Amino acid sequence: MAQATAHANLHLLLKDLLLHAQKEWPLVRQISNPARDPDNIEVFHDFRKRVRTLVKVTMYFPELVSWKPEDLAFLQEITRRYGVISDQVARILLLEDKGKDSKVKKLKEDTKELWKELQAWETKSGVEAKLGGLLEYF
Repeated sequence: MAQATAHANLHLLLKDLLLHAQKEWPLVRQISNPARDPDNIEVFHDFRKRVRTLVKVTMYFPELVSWKPEDLAFLQEITRRYGVISDQVARILLLEDKGKDSKVKKLKEDTKELWKELQAWETKSGVEAKLGGLLEYF
């Protein structure tokens, strides 16, 4: 039995990351406000890590997947938008630990608005269908 090449293994890894991100996205979508319930952040964080890894690995090794520029830009935009919210939640948790309640309240409000904007963008962009469509690359 021949061993798979590094190229083949990385390609399988990327497909698996995309399949898991696609499966997780509906769970992430159900989060009403990541700032209010940081326990929800795990599925949010895992989804973001998977999409970010897809982007990073294919940026390092573009021969693995021949993304259309708009598909790669779409994945990069997901990563960027989720990253902003993830940073906000991390700040909230840090400030809560330090007892800075007045700053926490404002950050929670800002994060809720960012989340609403993200969800509107996801609806407009057809994230679920696009994630499924990216499987054509594999």
